[in-house]
Amino acid sequence: MQGENIELRPVTFKDAEILFNWRKDFYTQKNSFSENDIIWEEHELWLKRKLQDPNCFMFICMLQGSAIGKLQIDVVERIGNIGFVVAPEARRKGYGAKIIGLAAKAVQKEVDILIGLVKSNNIASQKCFLKNDYTCFTGGDTHVYIKSI
Repeated sequence: MQGENIELRPVTFKDAEILFNWRKDFYTQKNSFSENDIIWEEHELWLKRKLQDPNCFMFICMLQGSAIGKLQIDVVERIGNIGFVVAPEARRKGYGAKIIGLAAKAVQKEVDILIGLVKSNNIASQKCFLKNDYTCFTGGDTHVYIKSI
């Protein structure tokens, strides 16, 4: 699947190391709802579970042969919860908004609504959802972005 030169390919267990390194990045961890440090063994177990979950759609975002991020959509009752990471070396280039823009195409047969939860201090991710015409609802420390597809 393509969008603005970014291609999505399904995550495999061979991606464990790059996903682990992205997750351990300071800014990724700071903007995650689970700020706790993770260890390799926990990461491996998490990835195995996610790869076996038929309601989890997880992709590596590729640009000209290089991995620039991850898009994950967990689906419950036709509602997809979006999570994404832009690789540290690919940040500040507009890829986050493009990655979110690919979410609807990636799961259009499985979902009717997409949702993204973003910490109130994560302005970059908030802008990514707004650029893709999501409606924002704020409350406390979390912004909720919703879009019907």
